[in-house]
Amino acid sequence: MFAYVAAGRLVQTEFTQVSETQIQFEVPNVAEVNHICVFMTGAEPLPPSQAAGVYVSWPPFERWSLLGVIHNDKPSAVFRIGRGVAGAASSAGGEPVHALLGISLEEGEELVARQQELAMARSGGALVTTSAANVPPVLRVVERPSDAVLGETCLRMLQHFYNYALSFADQEYIPVSVFTTWFDALKQRVERDPSYLYRDRR
Repeated sequence: MFAYVAAGRLVQTEFTQVSETQIQFEVPNVAEVNHICVFMTGAEPLPPSQAAGVYVSWPPFERWSLLGVIHNDKPSAVFRIGRGVAGAASSAGGEPVHALLGISLEEGEELVARQQELAMARSGGALVTTSAANVPPVLRVVERPSDAVLGETCLRMLQHFYNYALSFADQEYIPVSVFTTWFDALKQRVERDPSYLYRDRR
């Protein structure tokens, strides 16, 4: 179901089954690896309520660090692991170093609860780690805005365009360039201030 590939190497599909929901790959001579791509092979999809957390562990393999997440809607991702190579190599005394790449599955409801812990740790500059014996899936989950919020946003955008278009009311036809100008201007304002359309709430 899962595989990984490092630049200049063959795709690796052989893994060790740690538990029913956890597997791990060995990444040999990791000093030569800077980025790694982890992906679902397409053999079978994950259950709709599940996602996969991707972790890396360095010698002496006492800790796992979260790299990211893949799931049915995002079946592959590229992760940078080069930052941990120097420390692992120095601790190995110059010998070739290998790393472990772990993948853990968990129910979505549990992941949402852990997402808040991860966001807080990242905002404080902390490294999120867990024990090597039991890798809990800690994932970042982006929740979809409610229908009410989406509906109100659309209405505010339409109202904004309507007010803008009224300035061309003396013309028999409104040129297409008006739409482009309005869209570009609104996009720039929202990028500078995401609350632009909701200022009147304050």
